[in-house]
Amino acid sequence: MKTITYPIFLLLLCFLIDKIFVWDEVQVRSISWKRFEKAAYETRFILLDLLEKEHAQNPNKNYILLLGSSRTAQMKRAQVEDSLPNSTFYNFAVPYPGMAYQYYWLEKVLEKGIKPNTIILELDSLLLTNTANNYSIAYLFDLSFIWEHFHWFESEDSGFSKKEFFQFIKTRLFTISRYPFSWEALLDNQKKFIYMEEGKLVEKTKREVIPQSRKALIDLIHSNHGGISSIPNTQAQIDFSLEAKQKWNQYFFAQNFPSNSQIYFLGKILAKAQENQIPIILLIPQTSPEFRKILLKSEVAQTFSQILQEILTKNPSVQLLDLSSNAVCTDFEDSFHVAENCIQDFTSRVIQMIPRQ
Repeated sequence: MKTITYPIFLLLLCFLIDKIFVWDEVQVRSISWKRFEKAAYETRFILLDLLEKEHAQNPNKNYILLLGSSRTAQMKRAQVEDSLPNSTFYNFAVPYPGMAYQYYWLEKVLEKGIKPNTIILELDSLLLTNTANNYSIAYLFDLSFIWEHFHWFESEDSGFSKKEFFQFIKTRLFTISRYPFSWEALLDNQKKFIYMEEGKLVEKTKREVIPQSRKALIDLIHSNHGGISSIPNTQAQIDFSLEAKQKWNQYFFAQNFPSNSQIYFLGKILAKAQENQIPIILLIPQTSPEFRKILLKSEVAQTFSQILQEILTKNPSVQLLDLSSNAVCTDFEDSFHVAENCIQDFTSRVIQMIPRQ
């Protein structure tokens, strides 16, 4: 009897200990103060509420919807709206989302009775990898959405894979799989540092900054209709050749590309836009020259080129803005993100593509 009882008791104990990580007070101590993905994904619901309220008050405005990653999250609402009278710009971009994330929010917006006048859809090989759904599975999707787009017998048209389905189940059963514990983060979060707050230099522990990061995202939703703050300027500290190789190994090495689920949801986005007669601008963002050299030598680039050509052939109304090979400002913070001084030019190029109403 003991042989059966002890393992059950240990499993139950582990399960109960795992639930400690549900508490926000534990998370701010054990998750690195630099990680803001959870807050970024969860606060998009506030952005949807804001969009719904504005649409109820001003249904005749031109609604421009951006579905992208951190590469496009720094676009400024003011620049777009100043250039396009009677338009309003909503930026649902978050760090490293996949096509399932983009489809999730497009569907939510349409369910609210809001038909965007233009969709700007960021797309490149990075967003078609099989790990691009990880944050969404951990912090966003609900069981009904996963179940609706999951089939036991996998094919190119079957949505989420079995691996992604069980990944979702694991993140809901075991909190630590959503919010991984790190001794390094636990120790680092207790360290104090001095930073500027409301025009004053203040000293706080790093963990005390975490709630303020969430508040900053919410403030940005109200002032900028979403997006995230600019990435700190670390260009002088980066060996771009080494960093490009590290990024390649992190996101593309030993991965199945393209992910069937990403292709499935990309098709759903295009079909939904066509069904509702919503113009789409496909935006391919820039990468650093060092990363681009690695990418262009790979099969990934050839496969993505074929996917892109198929999209444009089957969807002649889709516009393409390819900044990966046709950019004016070429300063970078890292392999994937242009420097802050390039954001204005980047945004101007996008504005030129948006149809005038």
